[in-house]
Amino acid sequence: MFQMKDYLLWVIWKEIYLVLKLEFLEFHFQEDLLQKLDDAVFVQQQQILLLEDQVRVLSEQLQQIATTRPDAISVVDEPPPHY
Repeated sequence: MFQMKDYLLWVIWKEIYLVLKLEFLEFHFQEDLLQKLDDAVFVQQQQILLLEDQVRVLSEQLQQIATTRPDAISVVDEPPPHY
């Protein structure tokens, strides 16, 4: 009977070990996934900032054209001939 008790303890400890190992792997996977998502958000934020700068520059150029050549803007506002 003593051997059965030792075997049951070994089985319990083995199950505890496997559960802890699985939880560690899940935590590591989640940590890795979170880092990848953080990196992707950072890259997207940089792209958004670049696009905002480009829109600002284009807007300034359009305002400058509108100021120096008002006739150029009226052409832009006209609908295409197929309308």
